[in-house]
Amino acid sequence: DIDCNVIVTRTLKELEEIIEKHHSALECAQLPTLQADAKQLQMLFTNLIDNALKFHEPIAGKRKVSISAMDQGEHWLFEIKDNGIGIPKEFNEEVLRLFRRLNPEEYSGIGAGLTIAHKIVQRHDGELMIESEEGDETSVFFTLKK
Repeated sequence: DIDCNVIVTRTLKELEEIIEKHHSALECAQLPTLQADAKQLQMLFTNLIDNALKFHEPIAGKRKVSISAMDQGEHWLFEIKDNGIGIPKEFNEEVLRLFRRLNPEEYSGIGAGLTIAHKIVQRHDGELMIESEEGDETSVFFTLKK
């Protein structure tokens, strides 16, 4: 059994330098305990929260990230929502492909974070979905079995 609150606390500690550098506001609702691989869950949250913090206009206001989970019967539906640059709607599925980067000249990384997150969720018999539009907030949803 893995307490997702503990995993997110570790993730935020790992990303503390980035969070402080950008004066980010993070809020996290109470998260569930579930059966999962702890290392993979840590990597999942690290990749998704790091992306939520990274893809943001430098001149825009404070970076905001919220993390929540809703009971959906047989599984939990998690949401990581940010107020960043968004993803053009036509690329919401394509950004899950390995090494696919939409803004390589503006943002660091190799284009593997969402792909890794997607594979981890699939390995736990869940699904990952992105809702976003360019210039608007992004929500990454994923399900994990109870």
